[in-house]
Amino acid sequence: MKRPFPILLLWLIGCAGNEIQPSAADTAPNENTPPVQVDAGIRAELEITAYYLHPELDYLVPVKRTIFSTDNPIVRIKQIVEVLSIPPDPDEGLVLWPSAIYLREVYMVEGHVLIDFDSATFERMSSGTSRELFMVYSLVDTLYKNIETCTGVRILVDGRPRDTLLGQVDIENVLHQRVSIILQDEEPEIDIQDL
Repeated sequence: MKRPFPILLLWLIGCAGNEIQPSAADTAPNENTPPVQVDAGIRAELEITAYYLHPELDYLVPVKRTIFSTDNPIVRIKQIVEVLSIPPDPDEGLVLWPSAIYLREVYMVEGHVLIDFDSATFERMSSGTSRELFMVYSLVDTLYKNIETCTGVRILVDGRPRDTLLGQVDIENVLHQRVSIILQDEEPEIDIQDL
């Protein structure tokens, strides 16, 4: 008596490679079924204003940049810090922050933004007074511009306050925006006939 088992097994193995395709009627949308939302990994973007060094003058200049939109102010602050390390078009402005920024933590306390940097961020940096001033205030003014609840910025290094960031500019206390070093749009020309 022959056993049918091996033939049945071979037949099952042969059928396993053939997938059954649904018919068009099976895949047609049903009017009672809501459309499926496909997440393609696309996230909403938000335009911000970041401040960089003017290519020729000793001023900060505003440059429009894009970050991912978020309602979490801590995440937004971290994105802003990262944006400041990414060079814009050289005609628009010059980057002041190093390309490798190491953040230990970011906090918000009663409107004050506390940014705790790892000292490794500044290990290979050296600068004069004006460059350090522009570097510090590119961060401060960018935070004031893009974080509505920001009323001050505190910079910490390795979890502690420091007298200066790179040896020149005082960062020991809470810092506030300094619009005097931002290049303002030129005053509009006045036509004498309009007077």
